[in-house]
Amino acid sequence: MLQRGLILCACAFAAAALSACESTQDKAAKLSESSTEAFTKKGLVVKDENPAVKVQRTWVLQDANGTAVGVRLKNTSQRRMVEVPIAVDVIDTAGKSIYKNDAPGLDRSLVGIAMLRPGESVTWVNDQVVAASKPEDARVVIGKEKQDLKTQEPRITLQQINLSEDPAGVAATGFVMNKSDVEQKEIVVYAVATKGGKVVALGKGQVPRVKPGKRAKFSVFFIGNPKGAKLDLAVPATVTR
Repeated sequence: MLQRGLILCACAFAAAALSACESTQDKAAKLSESSTEAFTKKGLVVKDENPAVKVQRTWVLQDANGTAVGVRLKNTSQRRMVEVPIAVDVIDTAGKSIYKNDAPGLDRSLVGIAMLRPGESVTWVNDQVVAASKPEDARVVIGKEKQDLKTQEPRITLQQINLSEDPAGVAATGFVMNKSDVEQKEIVVYAVATKGGKVVALGKGQVPRVKPGKRAKFSVFFIGNPKGAKLDLAVPATVTR
């Protein structure tokens, strides 16, 4: 069983100067490594807002297992975006800030989404919110994506999705299928459950890696109760070529 709340993050920091003789792939790899290292040491800081990504809705849910925030994003541009930072400020009923995802060392998907395709809408979920009091809402700022130096877009899909219950709670299970020719790593599956037009549960799960042409099982655990609700799942690609 996959551990609950495993995640990935995204951030956009400048890389060190690159040699003119390096390949595009080498440059992309170094940019990614530099971004991850900078974030781990400093924490997420969004200085420039991304005008092309719109926040359509936000939700904050809480139950005995914890607190989760969901953000419905839409890429209004005609470009593919990778490693899009998402800064979240959860507030209580008095408007006081009770959680921000800016602590150094957070996992990658707690601070952003790996990919947004042109015109795509996706609900991003952070299910590791630590709230000292009852949360009411979330303020969200979307940062600018990392430069996408690669052109081929991988295709990954979800198969055999089911909702089941075990001692750890209610989970959505299924398979992540990698239909691309590049291995996908640290894949995150986002899940939103709606009933009567209302979001009743938010969840996420992670698959460490899926080789080209192969599939791997995923499990998504929820904050809230997804029983009898309609599930909407998304699985952004993490590695382009």
